[in-house]
Amino acid sequence: MAKRGRPISQGHVAHASVNSVRASDNSFGVASVTLGVISLPVAGLLGVIYSIVGLVFGIVQQRRRSGSWATAGIVLNTIALLLSIILILISILKPELLGISYPTP
Repeated sequence: MAKRGRPISQGHVAHASVNSVRASDNSFGVASVTLGVISLPVAGLLGVIYSIVGLVFGIVQQRRRSGSWATAGIVLNTIALLLSIILILISILKPELLGISYPTP
């Protein structure tokens, strides 16, 4: 509510609303969790890419404002990255464990 004799400036009101949106913004944390959930079933090369991007988003959110979304995203993406690296190594070193057979010359 405005005080008498003092008009409300539109710039001041808009600035206050932008600050309140930034204070409760968890968009990087939510994106991190989403990428973590997506990268688990697509473990492999695509999972590595998704989980690295998700880790970056989680760390950015953690530095902005620590919260459960950022922590969950970092944990999910770390698990997905490790799983993807393990599956890539197994497919290179022991492909028969994954049911991959290469023709012998």
